[in-house]
Amino acid sequence: MQYVVALAQVLKGVPGGKVLGAFWWGAEYQYLQGVNLGGCENRSFFGGGGDLLPVADAFGQLEAPLLLSASLTDAGLRLSWPLSGAGSSLMMATNLALSHWLPVTNFVQTTGTVFSTILPGSTGAVGFYRLQAN
Repeated sequence: MQYVVALAQVLKGVPGGKVLGAFWWGAEYQYLQGVNLGGCENRSFFGGGGDLLPVADAFGQLEAPLLLSASLTDAGLRLSWPLSGAGSSLMMATNLALSHWLPVTNFVQTTGTVFSTILPGSTGAVGFYRLQAN
């Protein structure tokens, strides 16, 4: 699944939106005794017993609606967004009338198919946040 996250970051980060998507060859392949599938059975979305692997959920999240969600934690404000925002930058403004957006430089972590960062509380500043395509 980490490969899909890294792939999403590369694909979504290509300037000018020149990448339309990714194709995963043999996603449906499964191991069959005596059948040569060229190694693709080890790169499919299914395990040996037919169980769906986490890579399928990660790959599906590449086109998930890009929604920035916020929640309060003891450490501050947590902002989260799906894998479909892999090539986006988190931006912040203190005044919408000025339309001056600055990149948020906080550490962004990946947990499965979700990106998130925590903005420390107690600064007293009002902020507006958005994801911006690179």
